[in-house]
Amino acid sequence: MKDYQDKYKIIQPINEKIKGNTATVKVDVTYRNNSSETKEFILLKEEGKWKIAELGSGFK
Repeated sequence: MKDYQDKYKIIQPINEKIKGNTATVKVDVTYRNNSSETKEFILLKEEGKWKIAELGSGFK
């Protein structure tokens, strides 16, 4: 978790699309150096909880 705190300043959801047990969530990411970009996550609902299935490009 510390690595993410050092790299990312703000991760803000901006759009979500839910279809059944799958969701696509777009987020605005602001880095510690104040640069920013939009990323996309694919989520799956398992046992009533949303879990990240895929990270957008550039996330590690």
